[in-house]
This record gives sequence, structure tokens and C-alpha cells, in this order.
Amino acid sequence: MDEAPDGGRDAAVDDDLTGRLRELWRALLGVPKVDADSNFFELGGHSMLATRLMARARKRLGVDLPANLIFEFPVFADFAAQVARATRHGTAAQPVDAPQATGREHGPLSLQQQQLMLVEVGLGPSPANKVVVVLEVEAGDGGRVDAELLRRALHRLVGRHPMLRTGFRPEGAGHVQVVLPAVADDGVLEETDLRELPPADALRRARRRVRQAHLRPFDLAAGGLLHAQLFRRSGAADLLALHLHHLACDGRSQQVLVDDLAAGYDALADTTATATANAAATEAGTGTEAGTGTAGAVPTATHPTDVISYLDYALWQEGRWPATLRQSRPHWRAVVRELADDPARMPREPATTVAVARSATEVAPEVMAAVRRWAAGQNATSVVVLAAAVAAAVARLAGLSSVGVGTLLENRPLAEVERTVGPFANSTLLAVPVAAEATPRQLVHLVGERLTAARQWSDLPLETLIAGPAADAAVDPAELIDVVLSVEVAGDRPAGGRLRLRPVTDDGPPLLPVAVAAQRTVHAHLGDADRLRLAVEHADDPDEAARAGALLDHVVGLLTAVVSAPDTPLPAPSAVGAPPR
Repeated sequence: MDEAPDGGRDAAVDDDLTGRLRELWRALLGVPKVDADSNFFELGGHSMLATRLMARARKRLGVDLPANLIFEFPVFADFAAQVARATRHGTAAQPVDAPQATGREHGPLSLQQQQLMLVEVGLGPSPANKVVVVLEVEAGDGGRVDAELLRRALHRLVGRHPMLRTGFRPEGAGHVQVVLPAVADDGVLEETDLRELPPADALRRARRRVRQAHLRPFDLAAGGLLHAQLFRRSGAADLLALHLHHLACDGRSQQVLVDDLAAGYDALADTTATATANAAATEAGTGTEAGTGTAGAVPTATHPTDVISYLDYALWQEGRWPATLRQSRPHWRAVVRELADDPARMPREPATTVAVARSATEVAPEVMAAVRRWAAGQNATSVVVLAAAVAAAVARLAGLSSVGVGTLLENRPLAEVERTVGPFANSTLLAVPVAAEATPRQLVHLVGERLTAARQWSDLPLETLIAGPAADAAVDPAELIDVVLSVEVAGDRPAGGRLRLRPVTDDGPPLLPVAVAAQRTVHAHLGDADRLRLAVEHADDPDEAARAGALLDHVVGLLTAVVSAPDTPLPAPSAVGAPPR
């Protein structure tokens, strides 16, 4: 039942529009109620959910809406009023600006795929672009998962998402992608029973098997870009490892695949239960049918199937990227110039492959809860605050006046591709000036503005966007990135159901040798209940560990300062040595 119409700001908004917007918020945020004074970010919204909200609103209402509208008006009544104004006076959405379903199964690579393919061609068959998702898996009643149902659910997943059965083949001067038919028995699931081993030994054996599988390159021409391993364990939940390739997926795609795997398993289990009940009823002579499914049937997909394929997206991108690149030049010239002109910026040593360790820390949940509440009051998100803290920490530790912060944007501004599996995400670069007397509030606002400006060019890879401006300034683009912030936000997993999947966080050494560069990469995992885990990979030696620890300590201190003293100049770093330049 919908809430009664609100007064005040909502009074001038059409009740039907208000209801539709409320439903969008409810569905996206997973909350039962949205009031006039509800704040999108206080209800659990973040930048990726904000992008999805705007994409869905544009499609549902058929009107162009600014991408940053939810950031400027995060309170529901204000947001609804702005949408109503756009509906009355705005420009109707142009269908030509969205990818269209073509039904094609052969076509060009996207720009993102072209960048990845350069690595594949340069290295030859290699696991460099492979990715593995490790999950604890158990049945909904807490028992063991049915391996046969899981195998069939994985086959269903491959049939549903064309990118998992796409081959990449040379053609002309480059490569093309070809969607291949689903194969009935492709050995997608490998099962290993470790129940005779003690829990610690079973975990070590599972990790070794995952690493061995990870090191085996995919045959990109043959397709089949999903391989799964199921490890049975005693005294602990079983483990499921999903091996994928970046040519076929990104972080959001991984969440879509996990959701669809759980939904497919549930549907198959329901069908099997129905068939068993029918057989029992027939044997008993009652003739009562519990349903019409059969154990071998593949039920209808839970999620809508009218989604655009990734190949459709690649074709759409091919027709518009030159204009986007041309229009983006002024923005990226300014970014490159601001970073290149910092006198403290020095040439760096090239990246080297060394033994790698990982330093990690956790931020107290009460600190992150306070950060989230404070950020919502600033029309910002916890991720923006985190980016500001990381930029300030690097600036203070490295003596820079302007910090190049690289981060990843989901790049799904259109509802048509929200559940399409493929490598949509692109890196972006923010030039963040950190003045000596800057306050946390000032820096958060500045980072929010820079991120909003960068988002409008998120459809093209960063390498494509800054190659020209960097050449004009005679600088190496890699020299402009001082720190990379990699953020993973815990996705909503299917509640209940017959399959429970929980992501596993591993702070052990990387599965592959890592080339450690001068710039740091800060990995941030934002979990449920305001849990934040930060980690930095570094060369495995005491000095590097101390520098990584100093960076993490300063980031945590700055997060605390944001809420305790937002209008006091940023604190100085500890006395621990700065990262090398």
C-alpha cells in the first residue's frame, strides 16, 4: 500500500508521478517506505545506486534528467519536485541516444575490450585479465548445495548472458567478437571434496586449486568465459569459485551473475520439487498435479529478458565515441595541465614485478556510520568522502599540491544496460588540489564536483580520453596518477531462497605476480552495517609495509576528522616516511 500523499513540497507534484518515483526508490534501496523527508543517501544509497536511479527514471518517465540531480536534491520531496519540473518543461528523451537491440551475433569490440585485447596480444595466452569471485555457498536451509542443480543453474546462466559464450577472433587489423551457441555439456563446474581434511588444510587446498585454475588462460577464440569450482568442506560452508574474464564482465556484471545464479538455482529447485510432488501424487493414485514443470526443464528466467546485449552496446559506442572524444577535450586538457604543472611532481621509477604483501585495516563501524550521515547532509556519499581522505593523505605524505586520483566508474547511465553483462566500467582521473589550509568540508565538496564533471565522459576508457591532452603537454599519462582508489560496495544478495551466496574477502597474497608501481592502490570494501575494510598492496619489505601503513593510518584519521572537525584544516600526517616518488 502506498503512503498517503505528502503535503508541502510534494503538494504540487502529480500524485501518479510521486507514486512512481517512490516505487523506484523503494525497489532500488530495498526499503518498505519512502517519506517526503527521506534522504536517498541516508536510506543506503551510494553513487552506483544513484546512477541506476537516474537511468531508471529516464526510461520510466521518458524525459531527459541531469545525471547529478539526485546528488543536488537527495531528499525525496525535493527530488520529486525537480523531476516534475523537468517533466513539464524538459526535453523528451531521445531513443536514438540509447543502444538498440540488433540481434547481431558478430561485431566490433568496444573501446574497453580493445584496451584489454592489447594486453592479450602483447602477452600471448595469459591469465592477466582473468578474475575470480569466491563465495561461500550453502542451501537456503543451511544444508549442502545440490551440485547437479548448481551445474544446471550455471548452464542456465551461460545461456542467458551472451558474453559468457562469446569468442574473440582476429579479423582485419583487429579483433571481432562472435556470440556462440550454448553447449549442452561444457564442463562448466568442477567439484572437489575436501571434507576429509581439517578446516585449515581444506582452505589451503582450495586456495591452491583456485590459483591453479586461475593460471590457466581461457581460449578466447572458443568462448566459454565462465568456469566454476565447488569445494566441499567439513565444519564450514562450501566454497564456490567463479572464474571469469575482464573481456566479458566488470564488477557490476559479477553482481548480476551472482544474483542470476541464485535466482536460477531457486527456479530449478522449485521445478524439481514440483516434479517430485507430481510423481508422488501419481504413484499414490491421487492424480493431483502440483504444477506443470519437469525436473529436466529450464524455467523462465526470473529477471526481464528485454535487455540490450553487450554487442549492441559496442555497436552503439562505435557510432558515437568520436564526437564524445572531441567534446571531452577541454575537460581533459584542464585535468592534465593542473596535474602536470605541480612542481613537486617528479619522474617515477617504472613498475617492477616483485614479491607482494598486503597491509590492511578496518574502520570502526561507528566512524563510517557518522561519515555516511555527515556525507548525506552535504549531498555527498561515503565514497566521495573516502576519495577526499585518500587524496589528502597522499598529498600530505608525498608533498603534492594537486593529487591525481584514479578510480573506476560503473558507466551504466542507461536503464537498458543495467543488467547486461560485459565490461562497461571505465577508469577516470580526478585532479584534486589540496591546499595547505584546506578543510575536510571544502575538500569533500571539491571532490564531489570533480567526480560529477568526470562522470559525463565515463563512456570512454581513460587511456583514450587523455592520450591527446597528455601528448600536447609532453607528459606520460601514467605520471599523472598518484593513487588509485578501488571501491567495492557490497551488493544486495538475494534474500532467502534455496541458495545462499556470501562473498569471501581474502587479504592473502595475490593469485598472480603483481607489478608494483610508484603510485599506491587503495582497495576499499564497503560492507553491510557500515563496515569498511581498507588494504594496500606493496613490495614485501619492512620499509614499504611502513609506508603503506602510514597511508592507511592517515586515511583513517582523516575520515575521523571529517565528522569531528569538518571546518578545521586537515591534520598533518604521522612521522612515518612518505611513499616514494
